[in-house]
Amino acid sequence: DHAEDPQKMIDQYVRDYTNDIAEAEQAVAQAVGNLRLAEDDLKRAHADVDDWGSKAQAAATRASQVPADAARFDDLAKAALKNQIAAESRVKTLSESVAQQTVFVNKLRKR
Repeated sequence: DHAEDPQKMIDQYVRDYTNDIAEAEQAVAQAVGNLRLAEDDLKRAHADVDDWGSKAQAAATRASQVPADAARFDDLAKAALKNQIAAESRVKTLSESVAQQTVFVNKLRKR
């Protein structure tokens, strides 16, 4: 008389399982979204490297063309190179992060 109804237990197991699946799918979607954001950040960092490199090149070229302002343009080129190095460091960090997140997302998708 005091035993639980087997049909209700099965229904509860099915609901729990369905909820677990939905939570897992949401976690995968969140991980994929985070990966896409990290990939976008990496693309912007690559663009920054290129941008600072071309600015450094332009300043160096200008320094050789205008000897009177060479010191000023050399300083600009040095500043641009420092920014380029910082951007390259960011690219390295983001590349590692994207690689790790890609492995994680692929594992989640397989499950």
